[in-house]
Parts: sequence; structure tokens; C-alpha cells
Amino acid sequence: MMHTNSYHKVFHYPNGYGASVLCNPHASYGGQRGFFEVAVIHGAPSEWIIVYDTPITEDVVPNLCFSEVAEILEKIKRLPSRVKNEKEIDDGN
Repeated sequence: MMHTNSYHKVFHYPNGYGASVLCNPHASYGGQRGFFEVAVIHGAPSEWIIVYDTPITEDVVPNLCFSEVAEILEKIKRLPSRVKNEKEIDDGN
């Protein structure tokens, strides 16, 4: 999704993980300066959640340039598969 001065794209990978990449001057860390933030996500393209317990980060990764976003996306692609997401674990399923 792209709006004036705003960018958001969601990536999904075969390991069940993905990324939400955001640059928005009103809603992302660094967005006012044109930088991106990346959140590690898990789940299906139609229903995913941000996960906070990966070796990559325990939060979103803020203030990234294009090449740093590409590096984070490659790291997410290489994560081992995840069986359940946090919501499934919290629900006891």
C-alpha cells in the first residue's frame, strides 16, 4: 500500500514468518526522515501477527534505509519454521 509520503508492504515466506515494512511520517519510527521500520510477523497472508521473540528482534527494527531493510528480510527468510504463533499459544490451541 502506498499513499503520499507513506509506504507499507507485507512479505510472507515459506517458513511461516514474514515482515511488515512501514515508512510513514505519522506512524513509524524514522518515518519523518524517510526511514523504514520492519516488524517480524507470523501467520497466513490473510491473518498474521507481529512476533516479539525472534533472534532478529524483540520489537520492531526502526530507522532503516533500503539496504538495511533488505538485510533484515533475508534474515527473516532464513529463520527456522515456527509451529504456532503467539495467539495460538495464548489460546492454548
